[in-house]
Amino acid sequence: ALFGFTMWERRGDYYSLLHASMQTYCSYGPQCSEGVTEFLLKHPPVGRGFTFYDWGGHLIGRGVPAKLFIDGRMHLWERSDYQPMADYRAIYVLNDMDAFRRHKFDWILVPRDSDFVKNVVASISPSTGIRESDLWIVPYQDDRVIYAVRKKGAN
Repeated sequence: ALFGFTMWERRGDYYSLLHASMQTYCSYGPQCSEGVTEFLLKHPPVGRGFTFYDWGGHLIGRGVPAKLFIDGRMHLWERSDYQPMADYRAIYVLNDMDAFRRHKFDWILVPRDSDFVKNVVASISPSTGIRESDLWIVPYQDDRVIYAVRKKGAN
């Protein structure tokens, strides 16, 4: 009876899980930006992109033609010994700028107020002495998101 009651009380959660829409990816953490989605549909990103974990499924569902490093399903994926979620956590959660530089991303799409953005702005490459933020241009930002593209020849 207790199990049945618990299932009944959480039926909305289970329904959402089984009938998830692309908006589901935007409901767990920082909200997706419809503005950047429209921008990326008109100006598709080129090359390898680093996106905030929860937003990848939204971008895929909206048809943004981009190669994503990670999306909301990647914790389930493993390629041989490589686990993209471990790299994502090192870069975004643990702020490992060396791991970020090793991937040589062409563009990034992350929450504007994230620690990751603060670290990109403050980080200086130990090998070149160049401030990381000087290697990027920002073609789109709003109150939720920053979309930055690596300057040509900055890799």
